[in-house]
Amino acid sequence: MKLYCDLHLHSCLSPCGDDDMTPNNIVNMASASIATVIATAVFGASGAAIATTVMTILVLIFGEILPKTLAKENSESIAMKTGGLLQFFIKLLTPVVFFFVKIKELALRLLKGAEAQPSVTEEELKYIVESIEQEGVLPTRVPAAAAKNEEDACGHS
Repeated sequence: MKLYCDLHLHSCLSPCGDDDMTPNNIVNMASASIATVIATAVFGASGAAIATTVMTILVLIFGEILPKTLAKENSESIAMKTGGLLQFFIKLLTPVVFFFVKIKELALRLLKGAEAQPSVTEEELKYIVESIEQEGVLPTRVPAAAAKNEEDACGHS
């Protein structure tokens, strides 16, 4: 029940589905562009290669590896400290994310029609559940009848 409710809560906090990375992508592209302009001015033609190398390393360390490692190690305390700020940015950036989601949906419709694709396949979901069971997050599997009752308890069907 808790996992189901947590997943539903995440979908409520993420108003545009799987596009949580849009602000991150905007920042990464902007920083790479600015670094390229500066490096080209300083180093000439080789500045683009230098900027690409330096920004790739910086983004990997400070934008990917370090934040994810810290968040995994200190998830609860970080969530409690940053929840309000995160909610503010979710509301602030929702129109931007919505715009990019609509562009993506339009492009997908033009390229392959309007058929819906699941964001997670059944196999991926089974793997996720097995992984969190092994980590001890889910104590045991819930029988189908109990799961149905738990879904109802969450207010979902």
